[in-house]
Amino acid sequence: MNLFLFSYKKFFSFLILLTFFACGKANHDSQASLPQTDKFAVIATTDIVGTGAYSVISVTEPRTTITEIAPTSSKDLSITCDEKYVYRIERLNWGVNGSVVKFDLDNPAERIYQYSTDDADPASRSNPSDIVFLNETKAYLLRNLNNKIWIINPSAQNDAEFKIDELDLSAYSPDGGVTPPRMSRGIIIGNKLFIILQRLDAFYSPSNDSYIAVFNTDTDQEIDTGQGESGLKGIKLDIRNPSGRLIYNSGTIYVAGTIYPDNPAWFSTTWTDYQNFSGIQKVNANTYEPNHNIIYKAKGTITYLDITSPTKGYFVEYISPDGGNTALRSFNPTTGAVDAPNVAGIGDSGDRDISDIAFDGRGSLWIADFSNTHMGMYILDTTTDTIKAGPISTGLNPVAITFCEK
Repeated sequence: MNLFLFSYKKFFSFLILLTFFACGKANHDSQASLPQTDKFAVIATTDIVGTGAYSVISVTEPRTTITEIAPTSSKDLSITCDEKYVYRIERLNWGVNGSVVKFDLDNPAERIYQYSTDDADPASRSNPSDIVFLNETKAYLLRNLNNKIWIINPSAQNDAEFKIDELDLSAYSPDGGVTPPRMSRGIIIGNKLFIILQRLDAFYSPSNDSYIAVFNTDTDQEIDTGQGESGLKGIKLDIRNPSGRLIYNSGTIYVAGTIYPDNPAWFSTTWTDYQNFSGIQKVNANTYEPNHNIIYKAKGTITYLDITSPTKGYFVEYISPDGGNTALRSFNPTTGAVDAPNVAGIGDSGDRDISDIAFDGRGSLWIADFSNTHMGMYILDTTTDTIKAGPISTGLNPVAITFCEK
């Protein structure tokens, strides 16, 4: 989650949360041990104003929870995993340069390393957004404020070994290289790397077509998908500003367009303007052909998406222009039909602020709620669409979810 997209409403919610934290209880013992083998939800957390951290919750009951692990002065965080290793992505914000911090769930509080994601030029800024892992010695580090992806060695023993090579995406700059293509998230399917390119302009307006670039991970050469325009090799999308995960299920990639109606500089005044570019689009992962029939035209703005089967998925949608009011929808990815507008009542009360969702592969959807009244993690049974656990405290506000195994 990028903090510049937060509304002021969330800042004032934080002031209310101070009282909550003073009275509430949480397991802050970051030296506590986790089960030897299990799947774990790993959550990036922040208090917005002063600090960030991460929390771990074991998926198997009875659950072990550890909160506020390895505090950091960075407040705009994301998180990802490769097996038992946690990689906390600390983005550029409020004077803090971008970096990647590695942890081991066998000793979750100890930093294995922290390496910068910026180039040598002091004026360079990277704003890292995602790491996509090929194997234990090769991964792709996406940098939202730069034209180049870094190919990295996640097992590097020192800073000099961290960066292996780079991939140049400057062709996708919307203004000839001045503004970066705003790479945000990626996924590897077989030997192909798929990368979201938001292509926002210098004012962060979605005034350009968004793309998915595709690279061969064996050769690190870009693949000409035949779906681009103006000499671009990638897949031109009909939705714009995709910022959530690329979701893969049964040969299809799902991507959601995120248009924030609380930014008046982006479009004119009607919801129709937002609906033109906000929604869920499918792309054939084998032929690269996008389905131009957007399967859900958003009334608000879709921020997070996950698919549990070809006939069931979930997405989070803002339902008020000023943010801080979200609904969890379930839908049929094949037909696009919305099955439940407010799953488990999330959206009825008008005070839910869902900051991420993620399917654990074991029949549960994990939901991070940032709101002052419902803050914490919730676990939804995807068979019955009922909440079976939560709120589970994460100490600080939860902002991003991933899963690790050991």
